Amino acid sequence: GRIAVVTNQPRLELPDDQRTSRGALVKDFLTSAASVDAHAATLAREAAKYAGFGLIVGDLDQMRYVGHEGRFGNVVHRVLQPGYCGLSNASYGTDWPKIAYLKASFAELLEQNQVSEAAMFAVLENRRPQSPRPYADPTAKMQATPFILGDQYGTRAATIIIVNRVGHCYFTERRYDAAGLVSGETRQSFTINPGGE
Repeated sequence: GRIAVVTNQPRLELPDDQRTSRGALVKDFLTSAASVDAHAATLAREAAKYAGFGLIVGDLDQMRYVGHEGRFGNVVHRVLQPGYCGLSNASYGTDWPKIAYLKASFAELLEQNQVSEAAMFAVLENRRPQSPRPYADPTAKMQATPFILGDQYGTRAATIIIVNRVGHCYFTERRYDAAGLVSGETRQSFTINPGGE
């Protein structure tokens, strides 16, 4: 089984209609026969074809990050070590309060053996700003919450993927309308064969 997650990095956007869609990054990895490392290394060399992005690719054994970093959009390719990581619309490792909150909350659930869909969705659906500073700009305040509520811009889906020790995968995705209400849910479960699908 393979997984890929992509975010855009809007500060790195360049006005170029010829760029390849970042949506292809996920599909290309999931359908590739190349190893995780080989695919990530190739993508790092070809990243200029895309507008700013951050991408995590992996399988049950290894994870890699490929993405643009910094003001000039330099491309990085790094191995992700076992543990907790978070991906935002900034460069990988940027210390955003909401990412720190999400990592700490999921770590606490795992360490206390309290992993459940309900508990994990409660973390993802938190609408409280995670920064102690006051916000004069409503957009900045909105972006400080794990769950972003807004008519034109906001959280429209949250996905939980749980893989147990024997390779059984539970996948749940909730979809939300502009008011933040659940508008649908998809559930799948399947077994991941080691080294296969």
